Amino acid sequence: MTDRAEALAEIGTALSSTLDLDALLSLAVERAVDLLEADRGTLFLVDRARGELWSKVLKGGRTREIRLPAGQGIAGHVARTGRPASVPDAYLDPRFDRAVDQGSGYRTRSLLAVPLRDRHGATAGVLEVLNRRGGPFSAADERLLAAVASQAAVALENARLFAEAEKRNAELELLLGLERRLAEAPDLAAGLGAVLERALEVVEADAGAVLVREGRGGDLFFRSARGGRPEALRRLAIPPGRGIAGAVVQRGRPILANDTSAERAFDPALAERIGYEVKSALCVPLQADGETFGALELLNKRGGFTAEDQALLSVVAGQTARVVEVGRAREERGREERLATIGQLLSGVLHDLRTPLTIISGWAQLMAGEADPAERQKAVALILRQLEAVEAMTREVLDFARGSVAVLKRSVLVNVFMREVAGYLEKDLEGRGVELRVRVGYGGPARFDEVKVKRALFNVARNAAEAMPQGGRFALSVARTGERLVFRMSDTGPGIPEALRGRLFESFASHGKAHGTGLGLAIVKRIAEEHGGTVECRSRPGKGTTFVLAIP
Repeated sequence: MTDRAEALAEIGTALSSTLDLDALLSLAVERAVDLLEADRGTLFLVDRARGELWSKVLKGGRTREIRLPAGQGIAGHVARTGRPASVPDAYLDPRFDRAVDQGSGYRTRSLLAVPLRDRHGATAGVLEVLNRRGGPFSAADERLLAAVASQAAVALENARLFAEAEKRNAELELLLGLERRLAEAPDLAAGLGAVLERALEVVEADAGAVLVREGRGGDLFFRSARGGRPEALRRLAIPPGRGIAGAVVQRGRPILANDTSAERAFDPALAERIGYEVKSALCVPLQADGETFGALELLNKRGGFTAEDQALLSVVAGQTARVVEVGRAREERGREERLATIGQLLSGVLHDLRTPLTIISGWAQLMAGEADPAERQKAVALILRQLEAVEAMTREVLDFARGSVAVLKRSVLVNVFMREVAGYLEKDLEGRGVELRVRVGYGGPARFDEVKVKRALFNVARNAAEAMPQGGRFALSVARTGERLVFRMSDTGPGIPEALRGRLFESFASHGKAHGTGLGLAIVKRIAEEHGGTVECRSRPGKGTTFVLAIP
């Protein structure tokens, strides 16, 4: 008796020395078998989610995972009733499943099984020993095994709590790592790529993809992918319900398939188009506000995907869903802002069309009364140049609508450019009583978009003329300062009111002009910024105004 008590104390010490679940299962069975002088033993745990008993330990035979439906066999009966079972002759007990012996070739004679209870008193498992040497198990054996089971239950509970804490820590570390990667990502595509890379690292899969549905009920498109043929993936649209990802989005539930040939949702033709041999797959839905709008899918993990992998991927999917929602909202906001700006841009183009149309009208009238073919040809050339400017304005609007704003920089001889600008301004200003003075301090080559810079100079000149309805003087000069080309435009008007100076370059800021749109100077500012330059205004009441446009 003393020997057994000492052995029981040693078992308690040994069980409390590890928090590894598999090691605990193995240790509890080994010590119970030795203590009760049995031939074999098994420790089953209750899987309430699946309604089964399972174990990965079987002493005396090869180690393998076995699962039994709840209530089946003597161990199942003990798990269901919560009461021990001592069976002198297993083959005489109707609860015994002989198929187990027949499958293994082992002959069970006597059997003793006791429940393991958790801290709430519920049955958490069953400790079972077989074939006691020297005869059937006694009542003392039952009490001894119950004591071992009690110690094992406490140790298992500790191991589970530790595993849950480790899992929470792992999930927290995973989320923090994702947050860091997402914070460094410049846009949605890069963010999804970072999420996918992290998921592949954590789960140790070979390939994967993030798929997002376009619109409610629309097709799925690859927003990020690793593996397969990238050029094929970019063009591929997957209808809802097709393939594993399509099925996950349609059902709103994960799919774990370690043998894709046995998975009904798997589409071999789709895998062939992607250009990747899919042996196993784990796919979880991307969801927000009760809607499934995409899927996160990993492919081909050596050894197969597990329930733990699915739990981790669901954590990543939650983060991915947030990234997609934020990215989609940002893209939508960008589209709305671009549409609003397109409206402003169209107003600006209509505003600026007045200059080339006025010049075209003037030269066309001159052509009508001009007999000299050379002069007529000169007028045609000037009209064509203005039509080119009109075409450039419309192209600018179309480029912006597509989301690309381009500056067409090319080499320009500044003296030729200024001579052309002066010619246009003379015709525009002479009927307004405004004297034009032009000074060229630098006439060499420079690189800039001459159409846009010309628009900027015209806009400032037009504003100056409108600010001097009784006439005045407008001076335009150009000089090189270091690596910058500086245009200086001054008028002798009344100056800019104090109330308007702070928002002078904002869209629709206008003062005292009956037909002004308030876009002229906003366009000048945008043109300067597109060139990497600046525009400044200096004005004093009654002393006129000077604008300085500087570009690299």
